[in-house]
Amino acid sequence: MGRFYLTHEYKKLSADDLKRILLSSKTSPLLRKKQRYEEEFGFELEWDDEAIDALIAEAIKKGAGGRSLAKLVAHTFKKMDRELLRIQKQEIIIPSKKLVLTSDTVFNNKNFKI
Repeated sequence: MGRFYLTHEYKKLSADDLKRILLSSKTSPLLRKKQRYEEEFGFELEWDDEAIDALIAEAIKKGAGGRSLAKLVAHTFKKMDRELLRIQKQEIIIPSKKLVLTSDTVFNNKNFKI
């Protein structure tokens, strides 16, 4: 089978659609990241409504659809992933074991709270 050379957009996703994908979809990149942090690093990932709204605003600004949310989430967590790997490698003891995603993290992925 060959590749399709035309693409068609069926429906533009609304902010509510993107929020539903992020918070309740089986393939949610955010929920996958939360599960990975708990299983691999033993950290609990939390976020507030402002962080979710910031992710959605960025997705809408970039014209991202549901599948593009994974790339946006990956970029948001890039520095956090590196920091967790460093903590794990150096066996640094962190009492709280809680990561907090804020709206600042979405716009500047170097700003996050452990």
